[in-house]
Amino acid sequence: NYLYNNSYDENNKGPGVYFSENHNNRIQGNNASSNSDDGFFIEKSTNNLILDNQANENREIGIRLAWLNNNTIMNNSAYHNIMGIALFNTSGNTIEKNRADNNSKGLSLEDGSNNIIIENILFKNGAAMVLLDSMKNRIENNSANNNNNSVGVGVALQNSSHNIILNNNIRQNRIGLFLNRSIDNSIGENSYDRNKVGIALNLSANNTIVNKTFMNNEYNMIINENETISAYPLWESIVLEEYPKNFLQPFDPYAKGSTPFYEIPPIHPVSSTDSSPLLHGSSSKRFPVYIDSDP
Repeated sequence: NYLYNNSYDENNKGPGVYFSENHNNRIQGNNASSNSDDGFFIEKSTNNLILDNQANENREIGIRLAWLNNNTIMNNSAYHNIMGIALFNTSGNTIEKNRADNNSKGLSLEDGSNNIIIENILFKNGAAMVLLDSMKNRIENNSANNNNNSVGVGVALQNSSHNIILNNNIRQNRIGLFLNRSIDNSIGENSYDRNKVGIALNLSANNTIVNKTFMNNEYNMIINENETISAYPLWESIVLEEYPKNFLQPFDPYAKGSTPFYEIPPIHPVSSTDSSPLLHGSSSKRFPVYIDSDP
């Protein structure tokens, strides 16, 4: 089936477009905006191509995808919704080259696994990208920029593990990359520029971090294992304003020399020769952090 170049606007009774248990469709060039619910709601479907659609100014979610496997979501735009593009209980999908601006959440993945999220542009959202209870996803070559309101997070992981976060441009957010209770993720070769905090780790261990570029952040990295201050949303009043020196240690991976910094979570270099330090967390021991002495 082919759903092409239609307008589904201002529906006061539900989503603009609703598909359920419908497979092998091409949904292209449609506009589902200003609806009282979602723009697009597609569920329990496989092998669909969702391409070049617009979902703007809906009361709920621009594009909602639930219980979907092996679909391609590409070149869609979602502006001024509660959430731009949101996936629930999905696996094996490709989310590529979409744009989500001025939403509370730009792109959200909940209970998702083995999805590829690549080359999306997420601009001026409350949180650009959020992974919740998700594992084994690949997040690569996305731009999460200017998400700098009261939430202001570029990429956030909550209770998520074994994800790969690689080659993303994370710029001008309050917190660039935020991991909360998330373990065993691989974070490599991302750029963190002009964020208040480049990377924040909260109760998150055994993550592998390869730092590519930290530029002009107020803090390059902050880390916490204190349950008491973890209760504060994004540590807004504790970490960023009142007590950073008491509980948290700013971490500069490119500081020269081998001056030790003692921090609350146990993070230490694996290699002393790699010019781009590779760090691992450890849940059982506490180590000082030694900065790689290589330039």
